[in-house]
Amino acid sequence: MNTLKGTSKKLVLIFILLSIPIVFAISSTNYNVTTSSVSSGGNASSTNYNTGVVTDDIVGSVSSSSYNQSIGFFFSFCGDGTCNSLEETCTSCVADCACSAGYTCTVGVCVADAVTTTTVDAGTGGGGGGGAVTLPDDFSIDEDSFNINIVVEDLKTREFTIKNLWNKTYNVEITLEGLENFILIEENILLEPFEERTIGFKIVSPDKIGVFPGKIILKSSRTRKEILVAINTQSKETLFDLSVTVLEEILEKKDNLRAQLTLLPVGEKGVDVSVKYLIKDFKGKVYYENSETFYVDGQMSYVKEFKIDNLDVEDYVLGVEMIYAGGFATASSQFKVVEEKFLPGIKLGNKTILLFIAGVILVLVIIITLRRKQTYKKYGRIIRSKKN
Repeated sequence: MNTLKGTSKKLVLIFILLSIPIVFAISSTNYNVTTSSVSSGGNASSTNYNTGVVTDDIVGSVSSSSYNQSIGFFFSFCGDGTCNSLEETCTSCVADCACSAGYTCTVGVCVADAVTTTTVDAGTGGGGGGGAVTLPDDFSIDEDSFNINIVVEDLKTREFTIKNLWNKTYNVEITLEGLENFILIEENILLEPFEERTIGFKIVSPDKIGVFPGKIILKSSRTRKEILVAINTQSKETLFDLSVTVLEEILEKKDNLRAQLTLLPVGEKGVDVSVKYLIKDFKGKVYYENSETFYVDGQMSYVKEFKIDNLDVEDYVLGVEMIYAGGFATASSQFKVVEEKFLPGIKLGNKTILLFIAGVILVLVIIITLRRKQTYKKYGRIIRSKKN
């Protein structure tokens, strides 16, 4: 019996090492807080990160350039041809989890997008017909959004990079929507074949409290791209750092929008504040507005929930405006409403499942066989002893 127990332990160990083809990994370079803003000091942003509800103070930071933890024998890695949904997304591993045609990767999720098509005549006679051929974009840009905190009467600069994807010269027109009074940027650029250029622009602060959303639009002969911008103003004299972060950037209409808000006093403590919550699209239209007043005498962090079933499929910004005696601050965080979330499939998912099932069955068969063998030996000894 002791031999059986020892053998069973060894089999369990073998089972753990060989039959569980699951790898858990966290890569900090793709571990990301959603687009967020902190008004007046501090920065609470990163790029592909999901966080739970935080209801207490947070101090310090955790970071790493390459943090990986793996368990199991069938190790998974980016580039192995398998999109492992437990650890890889279209953002963290493009090689394995690239989005299908007609989808754009947004915060690790493939979201359907509009494509530019060029109709090519496939024939005009004898049963010939027309067909549509989708051509690649003329150019690419390395930024799709900006969240800018700025003190009234201040001036800031930002930049993005545009790249010509073809061996052809393109003229790209740049226009503003909703930001004409606040952003200074060149209106036309000529891109030489395969040229990559940095485009800088200036932000002139609005002179009042508010979250001001809008778009920078870039257009060539057949490609259009948008950069979403939210400008958050604050007074020169400030008593609070204000931040807001939506806990999930990609939402369906049936979901609720949940956001983490943090108020950090940096001056006088113990004041009444009035906080207004707004949901706007990037044309400036307000879809939700609500206010509340409360007393703050120390750092305060809480989660707020909003219904979004009245929103269309579009990009939005959650804005927070805080007013107190002698000053104000604002912050915002961007999110997107989609019809249905789409996650990249697991290319070798069926094979992985079969390996797991085969491993379980193999271990069970070995255990049952050994138990029967030990039982036969036991009864054989009993029978022999009785005969003697």
